[in-house]
Amino acid sequence: AAAGFASVERLAGGRAAVFTEHTIAFSLAVPDEDPRVSIHTRFRKISGLIVDAFARVGVDSIVGEVPGEYCPGEFSVNHRNRIKLMGIGQRLAKRAAHVGGVIAVNRTDLLLEALVPVYAALRLEWQPATTGSLGDVRQITNREVLRALEDEFGARYRVCTGPAWGR
Repeated sequence: AAAGFASVERLAGGRAAVFTEHTIAFSLAVPDEDPRVSIHTRFRKISGLIVDAFARVGVDSIVGEVPGEYCPGEFSVNHRNRIKLMGIGQRLAKRAAHVGGVIAVNRTDLLLEALVPVYAALRLEWQPATTGSLGDVRQITNREVLRALEDEFGARYRVCTGPAWGR
């Protein structure tokens, strides 16, 4: 709060993450009669999709946890096993699953401004140097990343956005 951020509980769960005008949050809701059975499959599919989207914009990335990353996860997407670029989580419901993620596009400094005091207050260990954004790899805009995400999600799923939802 002192850094100007409000706290919210994310549907996808996980530890502290930061949402700014320089991050992109995405979510996918899917029907699944027994969602527990498919947890890892969903994680692998979406993390792989993100790696493909990053490749579209010229950012080399891989799936895997960077040792010491914030909100650690086996299916995080990182650049050269050095900086985390995307975190992902899931929430299961009766006959459905929700997968959500946050992509750091730019302004790693804002991420750190929020994460340093939160992780200190929660007494969680992490290495701030593992925090990064696509902009640390190459100059990039939200629009470029959104276009790549739309292409990758659109190739695999029926995509509904904003006002079009429910049409």
